[in-house]
Amino acid sequence: MATLFAAIGGGALLGGWAPRLGPLAGAWMGRVTPVLVALQGVAVGGAPEVVAQLPVLGLRALVIALAAMGGSVGLVWLWLGARGVGAQGSLQSHAAGAAVHPLRASASMALALSVGVAAGALGLWPVGGSWPSIGDAAWWSVLVLCVLIGVDLGSGDLRARLRETGRGLLRVPCAVVVGSLVGGALVGLWLGPVAPASAAGFGWYSLAGPLVTQSMGAEAGAVAFLANLMRELVALLLIPVVVAQRPAGSALGAALAGAPAMDTALPFLARYGGGEAALVGLVSGATVSVLAPVLVTLIAAAFGGAP
Repeated sequence: MATLFAAIGGGALLGGWAPRLGPLAGAWMGRVTPVLVALQGVAVGGAPEVVAQLPVLGLRALVIALAAMGGSVGLVWLWLGARGVGAQGSLQSHAAGAAVHPLRASASMALALSVGVAAGALGLWPVGGSWPSIGDAAWWSVLVLCVLIGVDLGSGDLRARLRETGRGLLRVPCAVVVGSLVGGALVGLWLGPVAPASAAGFGWYSLAGPLVTQSMGAEAGAVAFLANLMRELVALLLIPVVVAQRPAGSALGAALAGAPAMDTALPFLARYGGGEAALVGLVSGATVSVLAPVLVTLIAAAFGGAP
């Protein structure tokens, strides 16, 4: 987390020093984001244990993911309404591609994801030697994108936007947390305690899976992993459409993503929602990420041994 914030901060300083770099950063962001989605797909397709679990546990995980996302988005909409997080228009972004239709953008993300999954399943990504691992490639892609986001934000009037939004920014992560937990609890009436424990991961699948496994067993851990992985992947596909719903789109996009709004989903918020969406996603994702390990541990421990 600290490294990502440092990358964004360094990019912001560079963008403030040389505002002309803003359009260049925006253009490159649009080129790199599909690559990141494809890498996510390769990671999924190249994990036989995940693919093998999909027929048995995938439906349960998908229901939990949709309930958590629906709760977050619904509560953000009810709390913030159509006005979003505050006044609009002060922070411009060179990353937002006005000429890109949201549905076309989502379709391109789905295509990139499909290609990545197929490549991973076929073993087309080289393993070993000097070739980087999928995890390393995805990490460096996120790091590069965070620098570009920082340049984009730094070249705009970031201070003015922060003054305008004020405490409205903090309402988004609060709604994300409460909405996800409510959605998970409601589905838990049907699927059991694994649902709220999984929903508390807020899309952080690498954290939720092991923590739930520790207290509730391997099957529950697999459901938690898949539910949060699905939340992240579905969010990447829907963000281009959701953030286009002005002026509430920035908050809704961050709510949809949950914890990944500060890393994996951040480039998509910036690309399709502009500087405001990137700012909201950064604050919301970071806040939610701090709470996720605490809440997952508490909920999973409370229902330890339950299916």
